[in-house]
Amino acid sequence: MLFAATSSQAEPHWQDIQRQFPQVNLQQFDAASATFMALHTPSAARLTRGSIVLLPDAHQHAFSPSLLNQLRLSLPDRGWDLWVLPQPDPVTATNSAQQLTLQKTQLSQRWQLLAQQARLKPPVIVIAQGEIAAVMNLLLTDSLNMPPAALVNLGAYLSATEQQSSFAQNVLNNVPVLDLLTAHDHPQALASATARAELGQQRGNALYRQRHLNDGFHQQSLQHWQVNEIIGWLHSTGF
Repeated sequence: MLFAATSSQAEPHWQDIQRQFPQVNLQQFDAASATFMALHTPSAARLTRGSIVLLPDAHQHAFSPSLLNQLRLSLPDRGWDLWVLPQPDPVTATNSAQQLTLQKTQLSQRWQLLAQQARLKPPVIVIAQGEIAAVMNLLLTDSLNMPPAALVNLGAYLSATEQQSSFAQNVLNNVPVLDLLTAHDHPQALASATARAELGQQRGNALYRQRHLNDGFHQQSLQHWQVNEIIGWLHSTGF
């Protein structure tokens, strides 16, 4: 039997954030299959380019210093309507295959609920971090309803080695994908990078791009470079 967490582990950190930053706009989404709160920051530009949905990895959040906070601050100023979902709730399973199934189910439920209730402005771009990024990649190969127009991976990986090989084979042909990697990413993310890049070349996939930004990850000036890399790729891809 598979078990998923029944209460959101993200609620305490949202409450802490709201106490420290009372001006943040948190919106709650409810359905029989999922309930969660998301942070919404509208575009600060006169013309909105679309919506970006930021998916933090486990133990991360909208104000995490490792790039996520910089994205939260920068993207609305660049003309994007920003939504930040909570970190994934922990799941309990008897093996890695079951764990991945639960992770995909949880993310799919949250995505469908957000897409149905949040009035996202197209095009919708996903920026996903770590293991949740790999799960989103796999969901897209499963024909996710209302899929995003493009996907940016931040150090994407799966913790289970036996599952990582299937993720490495996943270079989408119908959705633009930017793989961003730094020297501070999980070893599994770095280990699968070469295979994904080679597969993208073999398939002649013009919609796939991989970039290694190996310098310091926590320095704010270098995080600006990463934000610029994402914005530049979106522009060059037609967004």
